[in-house]
Amino acid sequence: MKEKIITLTEKLTHAGFEIVGIEVEASDIVRIKFTDLNGLELLVNDSYAMIKEGDCSKEKLLKFKKLVEKQYTIQDELESIDNDMFNKLLNAM
Repeated sequence: MKEKIITLTEKLTHAGFEIVGIEVEASDIVRIKFTDLNGLELLVNDSYAMIKEGDCSKEKLLKFKKLVEKQYTIQDELESIDNDMFNKLLNAM
């Protein structure tokens, strides 16, 4: 997962997007924040990505999505495997 995130961040910065921070959201999810996209955030795990749209132009958003889709399948929801395991345990009782 680490290599995919490094590759993605390199592609995004080469395309002109400015990354302000990368945070570990859960054991399998990373949140990437940007300075120039007015609140847009990207959450990624090993295979999937979720874009939390900010207040950026449609042109920038489309360019951003195209870059992300080269490596990840974009989904509307992204849940941590930790939460999924917890829910399975709760439902088993």
